[in-house]
Amino acid sequence: MIFAPITYQARWILPAVGEPVENGAVQIAGGKLLRIWRHAPDDAVNLGNVAIVPGLVNAHTHLEFSDLTQPLQPFLPFTDWIRAVVGYRRSHPDGVASAIRQGLNACLQSGVTLAGEIATAGWKPDDYAKGPQAVVFQELLGLDPDRIVELVTIAEAHLGRWAEFDGRITPGWSPHAPYSVHPELCRRIVQRAAQHRTIPVAIHVAETAAELQLLKSGDGEFRDLLQQFGVWEEGLFGGRSPREFLELLSEADHGLAIHGNYLTEEDLVFLAQNPHVTLVYCPRTHAAFGHPPHPWLRLLNLGGSVALGTDSRASNPDLDFWAELQFLQAQFSDVSALEILYLATQSGARALGRGKSCGSLAPGKRADLAIVALDDPAFTHPERDLFAPGNRIVGTMLGGEWVHRAPGLLVETV
Repeated sequence: MIFAPITYQARWILPAVGEPVENGAVQIAGGKLLRIWRHAPDDAVNLGNVAIVPGLVNAHTHLEFSDLTQPLQPFLPFTDWIRAVVGYRRSHPDGVASAIRQGLNACLQSGVTLAGEIATAGWKPDDYAKGPQAVVFQELLGLDPDRIVELVTIAEAHLGRWAEFDGRITPGWSPHAPYSVHPELCRRIVQRAAQHRTIPVAIHVAETAAELQLLKSGDGEFRDLLQQFGVWEEGLFGGRSPREFLELLSEADHGLAIHGNYLTEEDLVFLAQNPHVTLVYCPRTHAAFGHPPHPWLRLLNLGGSVALGTDSRASNPDLDFWAELQFLQAQFSDVSALEILYLATQSGARALGRGKSCGSLAPGKRADLAIVALDDPAFTHPERDLFAPGNRIVGTMLGGEWVHRAPGLLVETV
């Protein structure tokens, strides 16, 4: 770790919170950011025509699928895609560790310094030793009421597995989805999270129209899937909606509503009234499944919280989070790139319970940085052109240490 202060100059400093600084610099020591200079001092290391931004926060991914070379098919019907996911998982029981490590490396190369990772089975804490900061959510699956106590015990055991990581890797809980988790299990998990206060809870919710159909009437393609898997529970579905899961999430200090593709206006109003529950939007996964327009902008306009993720390589062509942001900007060119940057940094960090220590460039926060090479030498409008197609991540710093540097990036090491 770098303890002697070192200063890096860039064409732009984009703090995510606060105004951009042109031709400024950041000073780092002891793994923390000490100061943002509006005018670079003479001893600053000039990184050239780049922007320094906060380390990116990928708020939702499943790294166990990182060794896939293309997404699983078919995407539709959705339950056939789930069958493909389950089949792949069962056929690769020994490949989880290598896939996780491959995914962590992809995160670092795309500027990610904090990830919200859903871990299901076959993994070990050591698998996350070399990579960005992470909140590792233990995924919980089970509709059988007789397994609730067992699954709560598994969740509690998950909390004690991360002491050796000194806060870099921390635990979370993820009752998977309304179609795969008994509501009483979900309630107990959220209650325990509320008691612990620092444990975030993530639930995949309102992901598909078929999920809404199952909750409302207890039939459709999800019933067929659950019966095929031998986990159907008679009387568990019907007369329900995603709203009950949003209300449960609101009882935790940090709740993440994953996907939310089919949330209603009333659901969005509820989330806006409970901004500690963050809607996590995965743009390229959403597009791949052909869902209607996502409600993320509507929620922002209502005053709610939104973060961004990649989901997994089971639904996404890669884990390049910078490419995810470029895709989003291309789809919503009227949205300021600086607002998208905020969603991809500070908003994601806050959703994961890390907003006070990282997510923006500010004195006293961790020196987690991403370096963006600017394709245009005359780059003058970061709010418009930050995610231009030619711009790319060329460096990533984690706690004051370089963990990724593209060839040609001029840096000074101590």
